Amino acid sequence: MSRTIDRPGQAEVVEDFLAAARSGSAALIIEGEAGIGKTTVWLSATEVAARRGFQVLVARPSAAESVLAYGSLADMLGGVDPGMWEHLPAPQRAALERVLLRADGTGPVDQRAVAAGFRSVVDALAGAGPVLLAIDDLQWLDTSSRLVIEFAARRMPAGVGYPFEGDEVAEHLLAVLEAAARDFVGADRRDRVVDLDLEPVDRGREAG
Repeated sequence: MSRTIDRPGQAEVVEDFLAAARSGSAALIIEGEAGIGKTTVWLSATEVAARRGFQVLVARPSAAESVLAYGSLADMLGGVDPGMWEHLPAPQRAALERVLLRADGTGPVDQRAVAAGFRSVVDALAGAGPVLLAIDDLQWLDTSSRLVIEFAARRMPAGVGYPFEGDEVAEHLLAVLEAAARDFVGADRRDRVVDLDLEPVDRGREAG
């Protein structure tokens, strides 16, 4: 079922974000009080992106999953064709297979290999078309996934978009991602990092 954004101006913000993500990396940060409709905006952005040819990697962590190592990263990679990492060096490929529970192993997963492998996969996807890394309820990202995404965000190629949503936004991660997005496009292109702060509909109407 398609979802639409009915607040004035918000659909245009999503359109502008997706246009920016096609031509260079961009971030859309959706904030607001609980229950105000952040997830609706986030879902609309991901659905529109998918219809327009973006490869959308989605994570929707919950409080219960925030203690599961690499849970959100596994969600993001779950829909990616495994052929996208067949070319990776063996340590990176093996690390991703373990994250996805497709291979046995003893001892902890090599986090550097996971991070390098994830970045390489996104690089390959971005070479074929625009990519969206979409996270709902950002505050519930497990630590392992957060560190890998931070690593990758600092090194992502052009053509990667980041729509994030959360009730209590993880400020450190957002700062890293904002800095990464600005690094991609230059310090003078701050318009590529959009903070969409949702207000109650009543307040918006009164202000109008």
